Amino acid sequence: MSRGDGMIVSTATGSTGYSISAGGPNVHPSFEAVLITPISSNAPLGFRPSIVPPYSIELVIPEESRTPGYVSFDGNESYKLHHGDRILINRSIYRLVTVNQDSTSVDW
Repeated sequence: MSRGDGMIVSTATGSTGYSISAGGPNVHPSFEAVLITPISSNAPLGFRPSIVPPYSIELVIPEESRTPGYVSFDGNESYKLHHGDRILINRSIYRLVTVNQDSTSVDW
């Protein structure tokens, strides 16, 4: 469980600017992983940025939460989450092909 102002869930190529600005790691784009970066965590021992395999991640607004939660995608419109609401983040079965100038190592 994480207590704080929020968390950023991103890939190595998506939302990294948000993650890095919140103290998250800088991860090479070829690394297949999901980054979980807390925003102003106030857990007793803190919740540190994590890099996890790109599998399903479930986020839950606890029943005992003092306030509702909110979710937004790439900083767009926010949606209110109520106690007990869940968000399931899955990896797409489709790969996104990108164009690089020379190679991912050089462009990065």
